[in-house]
Amino acid sequence: MKIKDRGVIKWTSLMLPEHVKMLRDWKLEQHWELEKMLDEHKNDELDEILKQSFESGDKLKITYYDKINFKHEVIIGNISGVDILAGIIWLENSDGKTVKVSSKAVVDIKLI
Repeated sequence: MKIKDRGVIKWTSLMLPEHVKMLRDWKLEQHWELEKMLDEHKNDELDEILKQSFESGDKLKITYYDKINFKHEVIIGNISGVDILAGIIWLENSDGKTVKVSSKAVVDIKLI
């Protein structure tokens, strides 16, 4: 005879809604990635790669930290604009869509 255990589901009727919400939030937090901090040398290196790509029109592979989903994302495209004061990089990906990335969230940049 096979026992079918429903796990936490069978106990939710005995829990307060606040506890259920806390359990769901805790489950989501288990998949979060920590944001990587860059040192000054790495920042200078990334700036040089950005300048080179902007001048030559080469494609970039940018890895950045998405603060909404709490994970690192990768985007590939050409630089269509840079706003130094606001700290924003605009990339045009292969679909022709323009994507806005905060320069503070950038973790790694590679030329393709």
